Amino acid sequence: LLFKIKPQISKDRLFDLICLGGIVNGVIAIFHIFIFPDMLYHGRYTGYSGINETGFICGAFGIVNLALYLFYKNKYMFLIASVLSIVGVAGSGLRGVILGIFFSFFIILIIGFIFKKISFQKILKITLIFLCLFSATAYIVFKELPSKRMEYTKTEINAISGGDYTTSIGQRLVMYKEALAIFSLSPLVGMSAKSQLDNAEQISKISGFDKAIKEAQKGEPLWGKKHNDVLTIMAKRGLIGLLCLLFFYFTLINIFYKQHFVIFITGISVIVFCIGVGFSGDPISGHPESTFFMLFLFSLLS
Repeated sequence: LLFKIKPQISKDRLFDLICLGGIVNGVIAIFHIFIFPDMLYHGRYTGYSGINETGFICGAFGIVNLALYLFYKNKYMFLIASVLSIVGVAGSGLRGVILGIFFSFFIILIIGFIFKKISFQKILKITLIFLCLFSATAYIVFKELPSKRMEYTKTEINAISGGDYTTSIGQRLVMYKEALAIFSLSPLVGMSAKSQLDNAEQISKISGFDKAIKEAQKGEPLWGKKHNDVLTIMAKRGLIGLLCLLFFYFTLINIFYKQHFVIFITGISVIVFCIGVGFSGDPISGHPESTFFMLFLFSLLS
């Protein structure tokens, strides 16, 4: 429908709206965290839709506004919008989104340097400023949150070191090993939920964990995502699916490469952010995240 309508959006107005989106999300996060903490869910900021969706969208606004500040107009409103968005990310405590922000931040700086839009000296200066702002923002937010994510992370690492994989990070490591086990059993096309159920014993044997067997004993198909976009695709769609995913990203990057540099770097920032979050999450297979991702890219191309 959107491609049929072919809307034409003013670049300046679109970027103003992106800036406004970052500010609005950040202000809502501030209200939830500092003024109405009863609105937090289990001590974490979830917005009005859910923690993964909220964290992903705040992270996308954070990195895109930062890219606009660096390469579009050196307006501090974009920087303010970025910092406010990062308040939402810190409040959500989503470590995968934080990883995605750092990953995309360094990628866009490298691209800017390659295209001679930014000097090496400025990169060092910007990196120092960004790390200071991010650290200060995260410290203030983490100190306010009832949920102590840093302490919990340390506890998780200690638990894994002791062979306990029941924590959040531990369970993801189990999922990663399961995904690789499934891929080794069916490398070309992966396994459906029914096939995973039928091969639960082999999956558990190869992965070294009995999670698949326990789930199979319930008699239900083993659907589950693997908290990693690449591994999820490898497990469910095999090598064919992996090649399709890589081609999908290549196509998006190629489309934006043909645009004006500002549109290119803005599009790339949200693409690499999605890839970065996909290291420990599933934004491509998450309906709200993937829908926001594609609508955002379409808006840029309009």
